[in-house]
Amino acid sequence: MSLVKVSVENVASNDKILHEIDTGKSLEENIDDIRRIFQLPASMYGLKLVSTNDGKTLHTYISADNFGEIKDGYFLKLVYSLGLLSNRIFDHIDDDFKEKSFQDLYELSVDPEFIKEIVKTEKHHVVMDVFTNRDLSEKEATACLIAIVHLFQKLYITDINQKFLDKIIAITKTAKNHELTKFALSVIHKILCHRDPTFAKWKEETIHQITISDFMVFIKNKGAAELQYGAILVINALIRCCKGEKRHQFIKEIDKRSFRETVYENIIARGNVDKNMAHELYLYQTHLLSLLAEPLTSVVPESDLFFRDEFEPLDCEMKKMTLLMDFDEPSTRHKTASFDNLLEYDDVRISLASMSSRYSEDSRYSARVQSTATNESIEYEHLKPCLLTIEALRHYKKHHNKNFYQSQVEEKIYEPGIIASSERVVRMLAKILHVGMDPDRSSACYQPTIFTCSSKTPFFFELFSRTMWLLSKTRREMKASTIHDYDKVVYVLSKQVKLVLDEKPMDLKKLTEKFAQISYQTVMEIWQKEKEEELKNVFEHNPSVKVLKKRFRKQNEQIIYKQRMNYIKTGTMFPKIIEKKINGNFVAKLAPDERNLLVNDYNVITKTAGDVQVHSLADVTHIVEGKACPHVINNTVKDPQLAFSILLNNSFWINFKGADKKMASYWCDALNLLLHKDNRSSYYENELKELVEMDLVLHLIELQNVTIPKKAPPVPRPPFEMKPVVPPKPKNYPGGGVK
Repeated sequence: MSLVKVSVENVASNDKILHEIDTGKSLEENIDDIRRIFQLPASMYGLKLVSTNDGKTLHTYISADNFGEIKDGYFLKLVYSLGLLSNRIFDHIDDDFKEKSFQDLYELSVDPEFIKEIVKTEKHHVVMDVFTNRDLSEKEATACLIAIVHLFQKLYITDINQKFLDKIIAITKTAKNHELTKFALSVIHKILCHRDPTFAKWKEETIHQITISDFMVFIKNKGAAELQYGAILVINALIRCCKGEKRHQFIKEIDKRSFRETVYENIIARGNVDKNMAHELYLYQTHLLSLLAEPLTSVVPESDLFFRDEFEPLDCEMKKMTLLMDFDEPSTRHKTASFDNLLEYDDVRISLASMSSRYSEDSRYSARVQSTATNESIEYEHLKPCLLTIEALRHYKKHHNKNFYQSQVEEKIYEPGIIASSERVVRMLAKILHVGMDPDRSSACYQPTIFTCSSKTPFFFELFSRTMWLLSKTRREMKASTIHDYDKVVYVLSKQVKLVLDEKPMDLKKLTEKFAQISYQTVMEIWQKEKEEELKNVFEHNPSVKVLKKRFRKQNEQIIYKQRMNYIKTGTMFPKIIEKKINGNFVAKLAPDERNLLVNDYNVITKTAGDVQVHSLADVTHIVEGKACPHVINNTVKDPQLAFSILLNNSFWINFKGADKKMASYWCDALNLLLHKDNRSSYYENELKELVEMDLVLHLIELQNVTIPKKAPPVPRPPFEMKPVVPPKPKNYPGGGVK
């Protein structure tokens, strides 16, 4: 029998009792026991979990599935059963009591056990039918939609019809009730994300009936964060479902400056963006940056060699820079968008992610984009830049000419050249921003700047320009001057860019300030902190290290024991306390045999010692420390941390006052160790911890760059017992067949 003590409240009278739930019985049997205590009729009641023992409020029904999760201290409530409530709702959903039915449906639809109950009794078809075919008020439609959303979430709805879809879309376009609209947007999102092939036609129909601009009104509503989240959620789902030109059309629409600024002003600029919204903004960002995937993978044809003369400096122009120039903001005299120049290449089809290109239908293309974007180990001498790199360099040269000249000269002097460095930086940024890659399911690292940039100053090109400037700055801080240091510089540069982007600067000016503030020293400090945290995590949680830690702890306990014994064997002088006064001094030390304590008076002036008194440690009854000491109680010693006493044979006290806390702690440790007491000072624990960590570090140095397993390797099975092979009998053996 396993009993759980809980508090149970009666739904009828609000009376509360303490009751022991028998988890060995079924849920129904326990409900019957509680019902009898309250003297209530049978077949009408169920249990509801009101709150847990840590104060978390739930208000969810208890079923056979979660009955075993009840723990001591939970607050339960005896309520009407789900079967009774379900029958009452659907029996009266058309008569004069329908208002109460819809109210109960509204309140119960958030409970997963209620959803299971109506599915078990096939009442969910009634909910779908009522919503689809009847003229409902906004309150009644909301109650139905809450249930429908949870039915979709649990994959209980396997198909819909045209009338249902039309009604849902109409609500998003005409309804004024925020709650109703929120759940309608949620249903559209569930339809677009449904994996059942049956919903393929409904996805196409949804995409055909709605446009991106339909959701602008929800994003502008600053007072309804849930509607804003629902709108962004549906927009991302729409783009994810589309292919070809329709996808390209949607991305172009959300890339309009007016739309991006609407998102920025109404969602980002107001602050307090929660984690879910941040993830959806990140997905929005990846859709915008997907326009760069095709130029990222389109290599400049070998016949077009003019770009090297365009960017690499001539020998006569070489002049080594001695000072690092500040980053200059974009010039206002250039009006041509840098993206337009990508269209100058006639032999390569560039539509900035048009999904109808020959690569769109090939799933291998997306893999090619991902592998290219993440590969940073490129042989510089054979490097062929992509179209995105060439256009990024043109933007850098046109809008930040002074910084471009500095990068041009430095990359030529220190190698590998501005084109090779630019290609490396472009691919590094593409990897950080997930250009051409599948979005990270948990990332919330969106960039507010991408929502405010104009066509003249695209976010990616402006980020590239600042990263090239930071490359020069980091190289100087690292004092790197050869091609052999180049990989190290780029590795640090990548970390610096990630740190800047993690702070989510709100505009280009803030982005520039963050790039100016970040330094090589900052990265070194962060890496050092990460190493320390990683080492601490290994020390505290790795099972293999814990075993090693126990072994070192035992060894170092012996070392500290010897140190404490040697300390008190040398002897220590203490002030002699007699009747609340300090009268002279005495010296105490441990005898060489570690069985006796030797005490004798000592005259500091004449430097003479008195007779030695021998006190056996076997006679020590108690060791008292701090405030409980007699000479602290009578206020002879003001600081309790310096005081300790020993009681001999329950009658004679020897009171000690250490010169400092360390001396008193060392003596207390030594005495407790000798008498096998468990008390240890903070000095003991700190020294032991430090010694153990030093031993662990010394042993783990040999395992650098080696992953320490979190589990011990499995013990191999014992070998099978095999009988030795019996050799054949010789022919002349008796009975061996010789006639």
